[in-house]
Amino acid sequence: MTECADIARDVTAQLTPEWYAPFEMARQCRGIDGAEHLTPLAVASHVHAQSPEVREAFPGSEDFCAAFLNAWKKIKTLPGEDVLTAAARMADRFTLLIDKVEQEQATAGYKRFISFCGHLCVGLGTDRIKLPCREVGAALGVQPKTVSCYRQLALEQGYLVLLKRHNHVPNGRGEATLFRFRVELWEYTRSQVKTSA
Repeated sequence: MTECADIARDVTAQLTPEWYAPFEMARQCRGIDGAEHLTPLAVASHVHAQSPEVREAFPGSEDFCAAFLNAWKKIKTLPGEDVLTAAARMADRFTLLIDKVEQEQATAGYKRFISFCGHLCVGLGTDRIKLPCREVGAALGVQPKTVSCYRQLALEQGYLVLLKRHNHVPNGRGEATLFRFRVELWEYTRSQVKTSA
């Protein structure tokens, strides 16, 4: 609530644009423990009712709540997160199920990796993703070699399609391998991601 009051003060002082404030308030609120168990409308109503600073910056409850709800659904990362960390968090909360036979022969980490790829696509808004082993391993809490194994298995099982091999440059400025994740296999990702041609 303190963060929302601070943002509202910045709106009143004309330091933050009014159109941006509901987005940042919603982002702060989504990062609070237990927020996932509340409806966005309940959160918006509570913020407006309990914060005099928010009411001063946004006198109309209906206007504030409408802007807050619109912003809530657009949030991809929480405060302090990057897109990889957000994808790992979402993979833990919302699992994308893989083929039953493949599930029986896959580790829990591999299943999480497939969900991670889907949520990464949603976060980026595209089915084309780079999966650098070191960074993805850090986000998932596994070794880079394990990510390499996951990628290879996902290619074999048809969840990933290789688009462009990595370009290794000794000074570390190369490009990671580019993949297409098969978002069409799940309703959730299919409805959230623009597929490439």
